[in-house]
Amino acid sequence: MLVMPAKKYGFFDCLFSNPDEAWHIKLDSLFKPNPFVLGTKLQSVPRRAAASSSASFGYRRLEPNLALELLGNMGDDDDEAAPRSSNLLSVLRSIEPTVPRPGENYAEGPFVYTHQNVFAFSDEHKSVEETLTSELLKLMRNRYPSYG
Repeated sequence: MLVMPAKKYGFFDCLFSNPDEAWHIKLDSLFKPNPFVLGTKLQSVPRRAAASSSASFGYRRLEPNLALELLGNMGDDDDEAAPRSSNLLSVLRSIEPTVPRPGENYAEGPFVYTHQNVFAFSDEHKSVEETLTSELLKLMRNRYPSYG
């Protein structure tokens, strides 16, 4: 899942994609428990504009001792931040996503927050983005009449 600030109104864009389909979700905020959310399934899957070292999004079953080990290695020392994140990514890449079942342990993600668009969007997708922005702005103005 890719999360990035939208071009207008302080909204956020999320892109969920896999080789078969993609969804564009627009949120008014990432910082409140119940944001306004609109979205649509895209007709075509956008291609990556830049190579990503990230693992695909999903739930990955983790043994409790591996999860504790990964969390235990997340200390406060900033000098080791890059090796820790690459270790976590290598673990996520090595485990295939699965459907979660009750009573088991899972890692969910990764969530990638970026200020850059790493996908090449078509003119059709740009039109979808403008429509989602317009509709979310209407929802915000209906809910909060003094909004923008």
